[in-house]
Amino acid sequence: MIYRFTDFELNTQSFQLVSSGSPVAIELQVLDLLKYLIANRERLVSRDELFDKIWSGRVVSDTSLSNHIKSARKAIGDDGKNQRLIKTIHGRGYQFVAATDEVVNHGSDLASLPVDYSIRVSWAIHPRARSMSLPPSFTVIPAHAGILHSAHNGGCRGALTGSIARRPFPG
Repeated sequence: MIYRFTDFELNTQSFQLVSSGSPVAIELQVLDLLKYLIANRERLVSRDELFDKIWSGRVVSDTSLSNHIKSARKAIGDDGKNQRLIKTIHGRGYQFVAATDEVVNHGSDLASLPVDYSIRVSWAIHPRARSMSLPPSFTVIPAHAGILHSAHNGGCRGALTGSIARRPFPG
């Protein structure tokens, strides 16, 4: 899923926030917080819900949540004074209020991307493997524009693992 708002895109599959085509440096937990607020933008999200969903119920201080909200606002060009994108409802919680478009990523969208058929295959043999009577078997999948594919050997009782990685496009 890609969320688009103002000049930003938040890609939930690649865990990346982009502003006007340039990646924005953001901590993963701050990105999770931002993603959660955007996904639930139709309603107020309480502080307790954020503690439960973002920190999985771990005990963290109110200051920690406030600092993460401040970092999220800074990453998207907002602040606590103007609250154009993330609104604070004092004593209750937060709400993402910017107009947002959702773009669903479908596997069929990959067909339009350039394909790099050059691959690097690496094999690792498990030290406890007793025999390798079966030849390694795996499926080669073309790498599409930076997307990493990996496949694991179905035979050899898990003793052999293969990985396929995209090599950089030439010039």
